[in-house]
Amino acid sequence: MATNQVAARYVVVNGGGSVRIDPAHGPTDVHIQNIQVPGLISGPNVLFFRTHHYNGKPTLRVRFGSQPQPLIQYTFPDNVPVDWQTIIPAGQLLSQNELIFSINSGHGLIDIGDIFILYTTRIE
Repeated sequence: MATNQVAARYVVVNGGGSVRIDPAHGPTDVHIQNIQVPGLISGPNVLFFRTHHYNGKPTLRVRFGSQPQPLIQYTFPDNVPVDWQTIIPAGQLLSQNELIFSINSGHGLIDIGDIFILYTTRIE
């Protein structure tokens, strides 16, 4: 392989497991820490995950701990599962990250799973 080529890599977040946000039985947010993306180079990347919510119309908010602005803020209109793919703008993904999922309004609970990040790395 030639020097300074780039490749797409992915990191599975939270060991591929799922998390539940249930404000009726705990905090309204989940912090997934120490997400490492070795060899990251600057540019846009992609976040993928799935959700299923129950018992209301909660508003999901997703952001990186280093950023005050959410990547996603969405109020669920019905109980249909959703597959998410969203662009992470250049500069938001760092070599080590914290991803925060939260319910910031509305009622209900949300299951979140199959979380992974597709990113670009340089091959030396």
